[in-house]
This record gives sequence, C-alpha cells and structure tokens, in this order.
Amino acid sequence: MLNRTQSLQLPVLGLALAMFCAESRAGMVSYVVQTDPTGTYSKPNYSQSLNVPAFDSSLGTLTSVSYSISEEVLMSGTLTNNSAGSVPLFTISDTVTWTASFASTSVTNDGNANRSYSNVDKGATVNFGSYDFFEASNPTTVTDPTLLASFQGTTPLSFTYTAMAMVQIGGSGGNAFTNIVTQTSASLTINYFYTPQGVPEPASLAMTVLGGLMATIGWARNRKRSRLAS
Repeated sequence: MLNRTQSLQLPVLGLALAMFCAESRAGMVSYVVQTDPTGTYSKPNYSQSLNVPAFDSSLGTLTSVSYSISEEVLMSGTLTNNSAGSVPLFTISDTVTWTASFASTSVTNDGNANRSYSNVDKGATVNFGSYDFFEASNPTTVTDPTLLASFQGTTPLSFTYTAMAMVQIGGSGGNAFTNIVTQTSASLTINYFYTPQGVPEPASLAMTVLGGLMATIGWARNRKRSRLAS
C-alpha cells in the first residue's frame, strides 16, 4: 500500500525539478570595457569615450541590466633641488579630478596627494609617491521595460571618462625640478539578463508546471486506489 507521505513526494519533486529547469533557462551576457590602463598622460586634461555593445535582441527577451563603474588613479615621481644650497622646505600637491558616465549613472571624485620635504640638500633628489586612488560605484539595476529598450539594438552605447590633473610646488626659496607621473583609467562592467528564444513566458510556464503536478497527483491517487483494490 502506498502511504500518504510517499504519495506527496512525487508532486513536490516535480515542482522542484520544474523550478530548477526554469532557472537554468535564464541567460546572461557580460561585457567589461576599460580605458587605457597604462598610458601616461602629460596633458592636464584627459578625455576618452568608449563603445559598449548593446544587447543583441536575437538572443531573447531582455529582462534586466546591471552595471557598475570604477576608476583608478596612480601618482608617482621625484623632486630634485636645483638651487645653490640646501632648501629648508619643499611641498608638492598633486590633485586629480575624474568623472565617469554611463547611461543614467555618473561618478565624480578627486584624489589629492601631498608631500613635504625638509632640508633638501643641493642637487638631492627625493621621491614622490606612489599613491593609488580607487573609486567604484554601487551597481545600478534597470528592469523598467521602457528603459531596457535603450540598451538594445545595433548602435553601441557610450561610456565616457574625463580626468584633470594639477601639480603645485611650493618652497622656501631655491629652484626645483619635478617629474610627476599621473596615470588614470576607468572601467565599466555590464550584465544583460534575458530569457532565451523559445523559452515560455512565466505565466505559460506556471500553467505547464501546474498541469504536470495535477497529472502526477492523479497518477499517485490512481496507483493508491489500484493497490487498495488488490
């Protein structure tokens, strides 16, 4: 005889299997675009615009988009005292302001590195840096169908990054030579989540699962009745 506990295991197993199959059918495409991470920029102003691939609608139906932005600035260099004698105090300030923008998200921040040098001898060279500044935005998620439309098509999306560096030198007399190197880069990570072509919509999938459960329950009941009859 098939007891009640055993007869309930079959529909529960069918539900778990159906949910697993539904989750496994979800698709995701990821892209990472990054500005030149190694270039040294001698100009005080830097700007770059990169193309971001849009979602290919032939893959399926776009359900959500998630993206985040990060920036990094590296500073390093040296200062040489070219004065006729020792200098009691030299100061260097290197400030970089950067902005990265994509879709409705814009991240703006600045990094500032300051160094003071006391009693720098004639002809002596002292180090500046290195300094590392990093900034990352919180992930932005888009699910509104109207907004999702702007992430689809054949036209690439635009990711822009600008940075401005300024170095200031101060000292209590004397001449100095500086070689300050500022490096800056930014990256965008974007994830497209979609339902692949041919996968049923949630409503029809739910009806299919419900029908399967009802059929399983009916089969279990009939099996129980046949055993009781025997």
